[in-house]
Amino acid sequence: MERERAATVRRMARKADPDRAIAALFAPLTARDDLFALFAFNGELARIADQVSEPGLGAIRLQWWRDALARAEAGEATGHPVADAFGSVLARRGLSRERIAGLIDARSFDIGETIMPDTRTLDAYLFDTTGGLFALAAEIVGAEGENQGLIAQAAGQAYGLVRVMRSLPVLAAKGRTYLAA
Repeated sequence: MERERAATVRRMARKADPDRAIAALFAPLTARDDLFALFAFNGELARIADQVSEPGLGAIRLQWWRDALARAEAGEATGHPVADAFGSVLARRGLSRERIAGLIDARSFDIGETIMPDTRTLDAYLFDTTGGLFALAAEIVGAEGENQGLIAQAAGQAYGLVRVMRSLPVLAAKGRTYLAA
């Protein structure tokens, strides 16, 4: 069962975020499945905006993820392979709850807004989403250092902006823009 779940989570991570899934293959073997769980979790959060027709429904899904992770971390099965896998990662690794909450909370923009209001908001969004992923991945592989947060923030901003630029046509077709006026 555990092997099947790990294979499912790997497939979901590859589909949601091929770049990070490839990068995870270069991580130490002991961290790979945990990285796949993190990236699949992020992919599930990112998909919410495409799955719902109104912000209230998206907010319900974001809350479901908060609750599911809490249950999965406590050892309760949620029935969702990503929630169960990432909950297990949380229980074993003690990842930053603040970063995970920031990652979930930042996705509220995806479900409620269509235009990024200003550069400060964009920077905060990129820090919480892409930067948060870099920081959480660093925690998983055991990276340490006093500048780890600054490095994750800078990497998140750079990589996040590249991803925003790559997705401009898709976002524009949906009437959304993540570039601040």
